[in-house]
Formats: sequence, C-alpha cells, structure tokens
Amino acid sequence: MTAYIVSQYDLLPEYDAYRREATALNLKHDARVITVSGTEEVIEGDWPFQGLTIIRFNSVEHAREFIACDAYQEVKKLRADAPPLTIVLVDGDG
Repeated sequence: MTAYIVSQYDLLPEYDAYRREATALNLKHDARVITVSGTEEVIEGDWPFQGLTIIRFNSVEHAREFIACDAYQEVKKLRADAPPLTIVLVDGDG
C-alpha cells in the first residue's frame, strides 16, 4: 500500500537547506527519495521545472502524517523565501 509525494521546483540555492533537512526527516519517517533531482529529461511536451522529487511512503496515511508533523512544518519554513513549488500526494496502489 505505497504512496508517493511528488514535488516539482527549480534548482535554486533557496531550496538547499530545505532539501537537506527534508531528506534527513524522510529517513526518520521510513520514507525514501527515489529520484535524483536535476536528472529529468523531457521526452514529450513542455516541462518548465529543473527539479522533480518523488518520495515513497509505506501508505497514504504515513505520507499525510509526515506532511502534518511538527518537524516537517519546521523544515518547511526553510523554503519560505524560495519560489512556490508544487507538491502532490499520489496513491501508489492504483
């Protein structure tokens, strides 16, 4: 019963501290980043972003708990000065 959090953004220095701390927090929540930012290759259509991250969680509930936890809310503040990014939650059991 896996779930994925997918985010898209530009590779800017304003995200560096956030990415570093969020990655460490993912490990504490038994989540795993399964992509390497900056390796995207557009094969069809337009893709205006430089980065894509996919994080695997054991379930939708675990992903929601991660997003709602106090520790993530603190880490999220590290990107307050960065341009907005898009984050979606996807059920992996479809």
